[in-house]
Amino acid sequence: MKKVKIFAPGENIVTRGLRKKAKPIVEKIKFKFPARVHITLIDSNRLDFGKPGGGGLGFAVQMDNWMEVSLSQEDYQDSTENSQPLLAHMTFIMKKILNYQGGIQIKLNIEKFLQPHKGLGSTTAILTACAQGINMLFGSPLTTEEIREIVAYNYVEVCNGKLAKGMETGVGTYLILRGGFVIVGGDLKVIYARRFFPSYNVVLIDPGLSRFSHKEPENVPEFKRVQKEDQAFRYQKAYLLVMDLIPALYSDDFEKIGDIIWRFQWGGNNLLELEKYPDRGKRILDIMHELRYSCQPKPIVGITSLGPIIFAICKNPDPILKTCERLNAKRYVTKIDNEGLKVLEK
Repeated sequence: MKKVKIFAPGENIVTRGLRKKAKPIVEKIKFKFPARVHITLIDSNRLDFGKPGGGGLGFAVQMDNWMEVSLSQEDYQDSTENSQPLLAHMTFIMKKILNYQGGIQIKLNIEKFLQPHKGLGSTTAILTACAQGINMLFGSPLTTEEIREIVAYNYVEVCNGKLAKGMETGVGTYLILRGGFVIVGGDLKVIYARRFFPSYNVVLIDPGLSRFSHKEPENVPEFKRVQKEDQAFRYQKAYLLVMDLIPALYSDDFEKIGDIIWRFQWGGNNLLELEKYPDRGKRILDIMHELRYSCQPKPIVGITSLGPIIFAICKNPDPILKTCERLNAKRYVTKIDNEGLKVLEK
C-alpha cells in the first residue's frame, strides 16, 4: 500500500485516455441528486488509495441537494469552503477531457445533515454531481459508466484545504446517478441493481461521534488491519450475497434482507472500522442493537460506510424515533431515492 500524498486541485489527475470533442449545448443546467448509504465493502484487499475496487452494496436516499452548472468567464465555485477544492478539481478534469478552455461556474446546495466524514458519501455525491453536471452541459458525450470511471479514479478527500487520493468502490457513483439499490463487484462493474422499497421510511441516526482528525488522510496502518480481517470474512460475505441476498431482493423479502444486512455488521471491515472511535464503537453498536429490536417487523439496520451514521429502514418510523430520543441521538427521516440525479431546469 502506497503512502498517501497531499496535493492541490488540478494535480494528480487521471483521464483514463478519455478525450471527447464536444461543445456546450446549453448555458446553464440545474439538477438535484441524492446521498448514498454504503452498507458494506465486499473485500478491502481489492482497493487502495487512488485504486478503486473492492466491491460493495448500498442504496440511495432522498436529500435536498442541488447543483447549478453554467458557462462563465472563468471557473468559480459557489459552495462551502470544504466543497470548493472538490469542485475545482473535478471541473479541471472534465474540462481537460472535453477540451474546453472557457470558464464554468458551479453553485452547490447540500442538505445540512449531509456532512463530511459521516458515512453518507458527501464527497462522492459532490464529485459525481459535478462531473455529470458538466457532462450534461455539453450534451452528455460521456456515458454513465465513463462518468463513474472518471470519478472513481480521481476520487479524493479534502485534507486541510488540499486533496488526498481516497478509496472508491463504485457504489456511490452509481447510486448518485441512478438511485435505487446496487451491488457492485470488482473493477466497478454493476452485478445487480433494482428499485428498493419506495414506500418505506429511512431513518438516519447520528450518534454524535467523530472518526478521526480530518487534517490528515486516512490512516494506512489501520487500513491494513481492516484488509487482514476481510481476508477471513470476504468468502462468507460473497456467499451470502449470491445465495441469500440477491434472491431475497428479487422477492422483496424484507425480513430476510434485514437478517443478511444485520449479519454483515458483525465481521470484516464493518466491525473493525468501529475501533476507530473513542469508545471502540460501543455507543454505535448499542444504538444499532436497540434500533434492530425496537419494533416488529424488525427494521433493516446497519452502519453506513465507516460511520458514524446508522441507518434504519422501516414502515413506521415512530418506534425508531422514540428510541433515538431516549438514546439522545440526532435523526433524519427520509425515503429511498429510486430516481438518482434528475434535471430540474435548463
